[in-house]
Amino acid sequence: MVGRVAVFARVRPRDGRGREEDDGEGAEAGGEDGDGAGRRGAWIEDGRVVSVKSTTSVNGVTRRFAVDGAFDGRATQREVYAETCAPVLEAVRSGCRGCVLAYGQTGSGKTYSLLNGGGDRAEREASTSEGGNGGPGLVPRIAVDCFARAASDARHAYEVSCAMAQIYNEQVDDLVAKKSGLRVVPASDGSGWEIENLSWTPCRSAEDVLECFRRGRSRLVYAETHMNKQSSRSHCVFQMKIERIERPIEADVDRDEDEDEDGTAQLVAVEKRLGLLTIVDLAGSERQKKTQNVGARFKEALNINTSLLALGNVVSALAAGHRHIPYRDSTLTKILEPSLNGKSRTVLLVCVSSEIEHANESANSLDFATRAMRIVTSPERWRV
Repeated sequence: MVGRVAVFARVRPRDGRGREEDDGEGAEAGGEDGDGAGRRGAWIEDGRVVSVKSTTSVNGVTRRFAVDGAFDGRATQREVYAETCAPVLEAVRSGCRGCVLAYGQTGSGKTYSLLNGGGDRAEREASTSEGGNGGPGLVPRIAVDCFARAASDARHAYEVSCAMAQIYNEQVDDLVAKKSGLRVVPASDGSGWEIENLSWTPCRSAEDVLECFRRGRSRLVYAETHMNKQSSRSHCVFQMKIERIERPIEADVDRDEDEDEDGTAQLVAVEKRLGLLTIVDLAGSERQKKTQNVGARFKEALNINTSLLALGNVVSALAAGHRHIPYRDSTLTKILEPSLNGKSRTVLLVCVSSEIEHANESANSLDFATRAMRIVTSPERWRV
């Protein structure tokens, strides 16, 4: 079925660190000023429109961005998962490729939305500071939901494996097997690119997936910057292969024309489908003036911004229907080709901050998101 990339926005509420000119309005949906008069920063209108206005907006113009759904600070992780990830997981279980991307400025809540474990004290405090209502992020919820759905499906057996990698300074690292310098090579099935020699861990339960996820996350590169105490310095890629195998007792039975009436020599046709789910926590775009990065942090920011620029060029080319798409321009865009080439069920979660001081970056993120909405998709089912 022909569709397009689905885009959802999540607006992180104020964290108390905004500048003095922040008048305290904005962040939550609706509000007393239905037309946005007198408001600054980013806020949600009507559940599907995000408005952005800064003190530097020309003539005080408010920009409005239509999306498929928007979440404010009152939205729970469960609600975000149900609208964004659950439909993608179902498509992957049926043998399609699926992808969930989190995009936005550094400190806007991407990592909290995707990777938050919801377990230890540090993570609970982080979820509060990033404007969430606590609880596991989208990746842990996918792990639990995947096996819950498999347990309720009597017609099929499932085999699940997962892997986790990061792109740090244009180098690919296997976060589970602790291997560095992996190559990105053309995929054997012709779907785009894949990470060569990436280790895949067989998982028999949600706990196995979560353990793989926890090991990988503990090795992600984080550092403190002027804008974020725990800033991701790499793009994180978490993948799950889900193989669905039809149980023989439910399969169609084809009989050879010459077989006996007693039913001997029956041939059982068993269908197997293979889905691949890719979840990417993109490192946030950064402005040197705001982050005040130097040394290693500056190099990291340069590589992050360069790869995000390449991603922006790919999205623009796809949205415009160009014949040549510059996937080869960065490691990130190579890895994302199977998710953006139109053959995947893809969701973009764009995270923005509500403060006035981040209004320009919020508008830029939403500009990217609205371009992504023009990417046409027609997911294909893969049989083994």
